[in-house]
Amino acid sequence: MSARTTTRMRCNRLIRSLVVAAGLTGLLTLIVSTVSAGGFLSPGRQETESIDKPTWAVPAARKPVEGEAEGTEAIEAELFNAELRITEAQQNAETAAYQYKRARTRNYPRGEALQALKVQAQETSSERSAAADEFSDIVERARRDGVPMGTLTHYLDLDERLDGERAGWNWK
Repeated sequence: MSARTTTRMRCNRLIRSLVVAAGLTGLLTLIVSTVSAGGFLSPGRQETESIDKPTWAVPAARKPVEGEAEGTEAIEAELFNAELRITEAQQNAETAAYQYKRARTRNYPRGEALQALKVQAQETSSERSAAADEFSDIVERARRDGVPMGTLTHYLDLDERLDGERAGWNWK
């Protein structure tokens, strides 16, 4: 073998080694980028399906306030009904806000449809505020009327949490 053939063989081996190294580096980079993307690059997996989407509240059965209920029972029924109203208003406000946020993120719908979603989100938010104000009034009236503290404790805690939310505190 001549020196020229030996040099050529060494160069060919070196080129093959470099090509294999570059190929492995590219493959490794592809695998790492797919894994670090959190599955967004894989077509078979949808991350949005795992997110719990809020749904509209279904009105629950209310307790009768008039008729059979008298005195403390009537106030307890009012408190119970007001708590249900707050829960439903909160759920509806979250759903409307989610839909509006999703529409703005996706840039669809546009125009009047987007404006309708915005108005709906504002209306449900104001309904939630009105329900919280009414609940606070009922709790205060029940406290003044002498409803036992054992009965009122749950409602007082909820009223305190609602007051904190209105003040901008995060209780979660």
